[in-house]
Amino acid sequence: MARYVQLVMVNAREGQDDDLNRWLDEDHIPELVEMAGYVTCHRFELAPEEAGNPMSPRRYMHLYEFETDDLVATKARIDAQRHRLTPLPDALDQRDMFYAYYKAR
Repeated sequence: MARYVQLVMVNAREGQDDDLNRWLDEDHIPELVEMAGYVTCHRFELAPEEAGNPMSPRRYMHLYEFETDDLVATKARIDAQRHRLTPLPDALDQRDMFYAYYKAR
């Protein structure tokens, strides 16, 4: 089975970091990790020393690890289950999201 990570980088809306982190910790990440294929999620926050770095425009980074033999089918299965997930909160700045899938070498 091939191993992948999904890299997700996001920001909270101004002053809503606590709400975003609560949703991630209590709802979103546990719900995703229960889906078939997902193994775990590692969360990171931009180091304070990097706050002025123009190459680091997003504050939060998540690495979701999962295993699958068919990435396209797994992504389709995840998308088909999105209606079961807790809705995205207003605290998430959706204008500035980044995500991509990477396959282990």
